Amino acid sequence: MPSLDQNRLDRSKAPGFVPKDIDLRRQAIAVPGSAQPGSTPIYRNALLTESLSECSPVTKAKTLYDNFFHSARAAPNAPCLGHRPLIKDAPVKEWAPYTWQTYAEVADRMTHFGSGLLRVYDQYIVQPMREQGVAKKDLPDLHKWNVGIYSINRPEWVITEGACNCYSLVSVALYDTLGPDVLEFIVNHAELPVVVTSADKIMNLIRVREQCPGLKVIVSMDPLDSTAATYLKLWASDKNLALLSFAEVEDLGKTAPLKHFPPAPTDLATINYTSGTTGNPKGAMLTHGNLASQNNLAYYDRDLTNDDLHLSYLPLSHIYERSVTMQALGGGARVAFYRGDVLLLVEDIATVQPTIFVSVPRLFNRIYAKVRAQTLDAPGIRGALFRKAYAAKLARLESGGGYEHALWDRILFNKVKQALGGKVKLMISGSAPIQRDVLQFFRIMFVCEVLEGYGQTENGAGATCQLPGEYTAGHVGAPFPNCEIKLVDIPDMNYRSTDTPHARGEICIRGPNVFVGYWKDVEKTKETIDEEGWLHTGDVGKIDHRGCLSIY
Repeated sequence: MPSLDQNRLDRSKAPGFVPKDIDLRRQAIAVPGSAQPGSTPIYRNALLTESLSECSPVTKAKTLYDNFFHSARAAPNAPCLGHRPLIKDAPVKEWAPYTWQTYAEVADRMTHFGSGLLRVYDQYIVQPMREQGVAKKDLPDLHKWNVGIYSINRPEWVITEGACNCYSLVSVALYDTLGPDVLEFIVNHAELPVVVTSADKIMNLIRVREQCPGLKVIVSMDPLDSTAATYLKLWASDKNLALLSFAEVEDLGKTAPLKHFPPAPTDLATINYTSGTTGNPKGAMLTHGNLASQNNLAYYDRDLTNDDLHLSYLPLSHIYERSVTMQALGGGARVAFYRGDVLLLVEDIATVQPTIFVSVPRLFNRIYAKVRAQTLDAPGIRGALFRKAYAAKLARLESGGGYEHALWDRILFNKVKQALGGKVKLMISGSAPIQRDVLQFFRIMFVCEVLEGYGQTENGAGATCQLPGEYTAGHVGAPFPNCEIKLVDIPDMNYRSTDTPHARGEICIRGPNVFVGYWKDVEKTKETIDEEGWLHTGDVGKIDHRGCLSIY
């Protein structure tokens, strides 16, 4: 452990990585000689052309385990996870101020809860098999089994995932909005013997127990000391289910913590189920190497540190939020959790004052409408002043002069920034296209970098993103340093790599971030990943003269 300051990462001791200067005129380059009939050349990020990145150039972590413990060992006393405890539920809910657990405390809890999970698995799954006379060689391994996580974002979600990483278990997120049929499908399909859940989801799991014979244990993130919990335990017992509290499992591990069994980069980290328009969801298998390779911000000189704070409110059951949280924890940043109510989100943002704000177009549009009504569309002198200032900043931005303006920011826009706490320095939009005028609006109004990215669950969240300093909108930037892209002809739709002025076709992605396939679905895997390792996204795009990708 470092001796000088255990509250901060010592960046002076980080590897001597110096990011290259960004050239917005040349964001991605075509690999010489890579063009084939029916496809464009292969494009790579201009900041790293000789190879594809497998990890952060600062931490060198190639697994989620190493990613977290890089920060926990370097700055154990730094705040890690924060939440507001509910202190009164009725008639009106009341919360205490944010309380924080340090990286050392979270690391200990991961060890204790992980050790407890292994003991629970041995007691409720392995021991009955021993008693039935199953030979030792045929008993299941205590490692590399699947654990379900079923709740909204909260510290126990991250601690459970971290516990899985400590002992090479595989986490499987259960969506908070799932109906009983899909819940039943995933529990069975992913072969989940244990599900860690919030108390409000326990009944859902008990109800599907008879259709899920492999489910043996439910672990409640909340205490089980109420009268209602007593009845839940009786109901679970009647269904041949063990119902334990998070604290009970943690205490099991605390009494005799087990040595960590860290994963390799090629080991499975998670099975992330993606919902389709028809049929059952598909389970995308993502390795530790897939997810660790997503840690790309250092290449853009935007890596997160102890000075940063991320508010976690997008569902952790989606790979987008998990990827962002992973990068925050890898940099030693603070991760605060919202209170679980979108109506209270703005208040939570103002309270914690995040430095990065990651969202989706739906929420950006809501904020846009509210802020615009109070500024550009405001009546009288106020509206006129904002429109004049906005026009000046927009002209400056779109000419490459940046999003700052010494006069107008001081008079108007620094006050607008307070709507998101006043400290946001980076915003990222993903999951769906954002309107051009909305993206430029946020750059101007909130006086910060606002970048749009693109990706899928199957490539670990992000595949491309606009570069810092970008002043145009309507595209999703260059490929991340951990992957390469190309466009493949779609003759039936008349999209071709020979189109002018820009090549068009199906977006294909290859690199360390591309998943290894769908759980128990070889055919779908073959349809999605070809023999050369290219992920065929099914999305149509074009690549411009700067190497920037746009989605059709």
